[in-house]
Amino acid sequence: MKKYLFLLLCAYLLPTLLNAQDNMASQYANVFLEKKIGCIDGNGKIIIPIEYDLIYPYTEGLAVVNQGGDYDENYYFVGGLYGYYDQNGKLAIPLSYEDASNFSEGLARVKKKGKFGFINKQNQIIIPCQYEEVQSFSDGLAIVKIKEKYGAIDKTGKLVIPAVYDEINDFNEGFAAIYHFQEMLVDEEYGSSYRKGKYGLINKSNALIVDTIYDFVGYFEEGKATVRNEGKMGILNGQGKLIVPIEFEEISTFSEGLAIVGKYMDENELEYRYGFINEKGELLIDFKFTYAYEFNQGIAMVERDHSGVSYNLIDKTGKYLLDKNYYDISELGEDSIYILQNDDYLGGAYKIGTGNLTPTGYEDLNYLGNGFFYVEETENGDGAIISKNQIAKVASYFTNIEAGIDDHFVAEVITDTSTEAETYLITKMGIINSKGQWIVAPKYDSISSFAPFK
Repeated sequence: MKKYLFLLLCAYLLPTLLNAQDNMASQYANVFLEKKIGCIDGNGKIIIPIEYDLIYPYTEGLAVVNQGGDYDENYYFVGGLYGYYDQNGKLAIPLSYEDASNFSEGLARVKKKGKFGFINKQNQIIIPCQYEEVQSFSDGLAIVKIKEKYGAIDKTGKLVIPAVYDEINDFNEGFAAIYHFQEMLVDEEYGSSYRKGKYGLINKSNALIVDTIYDFVGYFEEGKATVRNEGKMGILNGQGKLIVPIEFEEISTFSEGLAIVGKYMDENELEYRYGFINEKGELLIDFKFTYAYEFNQGIAMVERDHSGVSYNLIDKTGKYLLDKNYYDISELGEDSIYILQNDDYLGGAYKIGTGNLTPTGYEDLNYLGNGFFYVEETENGDGAIISKNQIAKVASYFTNIEAGIDDHFVAEVITDTSTEAETYLITKMGIINSKGQWIVAPKYDSISSFAPFK
């Protein structure tokens, strides 16, 4: 009977354990050691050896690496050779390029002998390296520079948008902003020169949707783009028609069907307020906020005035969701969880519809994800990892704990003190569990945030 119960328990727990292991292996972070960069998964397994000088995030299953490059005096990364690693730790494309970008739509921009072209994931040259400047593919087209003008090619290398424009932004949803240079002006105050011109809009057939009449045309998203003229902003649709008139000082991108708009409320431009419009340009929430943030999961943070204790949360009708204002509110971006901070700098975690997730008397409360929080110092001086159901005290020698994966977190500790003329602390980073126990020993100079492989 005991053997049967044991087997039954194993059958119940095994899928949970396997899922947890899969999740740890499905995410990665860059690690830094002695000025070199590598990559580990959530279990601490090395995916990319710690021997590179630059690593880009994984996209479409591959990550760009550079060996031999460095930052110049202007903070541009120059030199070295570029290649690509896959998610299994294999050098899929050798280090053979002078420059390289992430894969986008199955192709990657690379540079050889001073010219740019495109390769596929099998390292085959699909578009020869013949351009002085190219952008990654977006919406099936890539911007290229030919004799100081810009056009666009398709994935066969055919020039489908002639190189006649002074600038072209990336295509998205079938449209791209174009720029026409008009004249060079001089800023008398600073003695510098700058270009003056106008923006318009074309489609992927190079048909002119809007002539070059705007000071700025933004990126097309959800069938709309912001435009600006003479300091005011409005919104265009894909037919080139203004669906929101050019009358606002600011317009954000739409989020959950609403966009933030800002404008002066008086002729002297002394009182500035924010409100929200819908996709028809109708004002749904009036101009009554001194600052506003985009909606996320039906909730937006707003500042009601400049009194100092004036932050609250609203729903899409403009109704306030908190019974009082706070000195500061931090959105955590997960399940409508926020950190509410009073004017004494003490605060706690709060979830809409649930209430307080932690006590409210913490000076520094950092969210670790999945319902866990880190407090650097409690009443007795130790730190603590807090969740809804537990408070796990951790040793005071942790100098920082950051988000990791599930109930594993990136932690930093002091490992040594410099013996040079100027004394400073030497720290290392590793991975701990929710009880403060080491899963990966502290041996790295730094560990970046974890992210899923893409």
